[in-house]
Amino acid sequence: MKKLAYLEGLRGIAALIVVLHHLVLLFYPVLNYGEENNTLSKHISISPLNIFYNGDFAVCLFFVLSGYVLSYKYVFSNNPKILIGYAIKRYFRLMPLIAASVIFVFVVVKLNLFNRASLTSIRGSDDWLNDLFKCDTSVVTLIKDVFYGVLFFGNNQYNPVVWSMKIEFIGSMLLFVFLLANHKIKPKWILFILAFILAFYFKQYYYIAFLLGYALCALNKSKQLEISSTIIKLMLLVIAIMLCSFPATWQYWDSSIYCFMHFSAIDLYSFYHVIGSTLLLLLIINHQPSIHFLSTRPVLFLGKISFSMYLFHLILLVLIANPLFLALLPHLGYHFSFLTSVMLTLPIIGLVSNIANRFIDQPALRFANKIETRVLLAMFKEKT
Repeated sequence: MKKLAYLEGLRGIAALIVVLHHLVLLFYPVLNYGEENNTLSKHISISPLNIFYNGDFAVCLFFVLSGYVLSYKYVFSNNPKILIGYAIKRYFRLMPLIAASVIFVFVVVKLNLFNRASLTSIRGSDDWLNDLFKCDTSVVTLIKDVFYGVLFFGNNQYNPVVWSMKIEFIGSMLLFVFLLANHKIKPKWILFILAFILAFYFKQYYYIAFLLGYALCALNKSKQLEISSTIIKLMLLVIAIMLCSFPATWQYWDSSIYCFMHFSAIDLYSFYHVIGSTLLLLLIINHQPSIHFLSTRPVLFLGKISFSMYLFHLILLVLIANPLFLALLPHLGYHFSFLTSVMLTLPIIGLVSNIANRFIDQPALRFANKIETRVLLAMFKEKT
């Protein structure tokens, strides 16, 4: 799987974009929502610059990457046992780190360690911060969420970012079912088109990302992804940037450069991010300098801790960065207080993410692999 190392690096970049997204929501929400009285922030929020902190785009990129990586071994081996093994271990692969983040929030809330001082009066925006981590402190509810609430129902009262874990889990399982159903069907594209149309009709755009990730992988195997024309690459890059940066500021869509992409009858916000993420991955696959950059040691390290960083970063921002900011605000002013608190918190996020990866996520992966091996041996031993 060394060939896919750069995709792990890309996953790390996506996780970093999610961190930036939450920093914007916490301290500069006008960059996300726009504000009529703040012209500069409004124009940034409805420009391609928001791609650097567009959280929904980053999550869509996660899903496309999952579709590509989870189908890679099957596509190149045509062995359906791989899909069965992946399906067996998927729950055990995802659950432990999710559980750790949820339990961590539960303990912090129980000890009343979150500083719920609102920034509303300072930043002139919504009270998003005060609504975070208002969760049920019942142990029974905690246990339910840990074992099935998050992965099967998307419950995110303890840790807001785990809303995507249900989609990651269900999307992965649906991908395995799709690939198994499509294993002996020829031509392959018939069931793919049917699944795409069905997901689009029911507005399940995130699940389309898994299909498109698989499609890129299959086309890559057949050498149909190679793009030699620089002009075509540049055109696709412009389209990808426009789609990936489609903004959250819905009230300004019609007065922005994205006006031609807005249709009042249907909300295509996440669909654009899914298609844009797919095009972006297509371009990266065809661009050796990007592959080289994503394969550098710092970026690979970011990819290595990306799952734990994704799950723990918001907790630590609210637990550490926000109180630091409030303490420094009377002395340093808004911007310097923000920079100082963030610079002090980011290394802590990196450290906690690395510890969680080393002592929770990696052991969980090894345990999941053992479960997969034993169940597959039992299944196919009985058949023989």
